[in-house]
Amino acid sequence: MSQSNIYVGLAGYVGRREATGKVGIFRRPTAGGEWEHVFGELETFSVFVHPADPRLVLAGTSDGIWSSNDHGASFQRTDFPDEGMQVWSFLVSDDNPDRMYAGASPINIFRSDDRGESWRKLPNPSIEERCKGPFQPRVMRMAQTPGKPNEIYAALEIAGAMRT
Repeated sequence: MSQSNIYVGLAGYVGRREATGKVGIFRRPTAGGEWEHVFGELETFSVFVHPADPRLVLAGTSDGIWSSNDHGASFQRTDFPDEGMQVWSFLVSDDNPDRMYAGASPINIFRSDDRGESWRKLPNPSIEERCKGPFQPRVMRMAQTPGKPNEIYAALEIAGAMRT
C-alpha cells in the first residue's frame, strides 16, 4: 500500500495583507513526520486528492489549476483556459471519476472530462452581486444530489448559492 499524505494549501497572509508568509502546498505523511514544502510557486486556496486515484493531487491556485500525478511530489500547470483565475473548490462526478468541476473567483465553473488534464469554462451563471466585500465572490464548495449526478449545488461566498 502506498503512503497516504496530509496536504495544506497556503495563500501567504499572516493576518494582514502586508504581513506575508509562505505560499503553496505543504505535505506530510499521515503516519507522522516532517512537513515538506512541495509547491511554492503560487497562493493555493484548495488542495484536492482525487477519490479514485490518490496519486492525483490538484491545487486550486491564484493562477488556475496545477496538478500532481505523484502524490504531490511535483506539480505542473494544467491546460486551464484562464490565466490569473483563482480556483477555490473541486468536485468529482459521482457517476464518472474522469469528470471534474472546479469553482472559481470571480464566480465561474470549469469542467474537465479527462481527470483534470484539460479544462473548459462552462457558461457564466451571471449571479447578481448582492453585497460588496474586499474580494470578488467565490465558488467555495460544490455537491451533487445523491443519485442525480447532473444536479449540482454550489455555495458562493458573499453571493448565496446556485444549482444546475
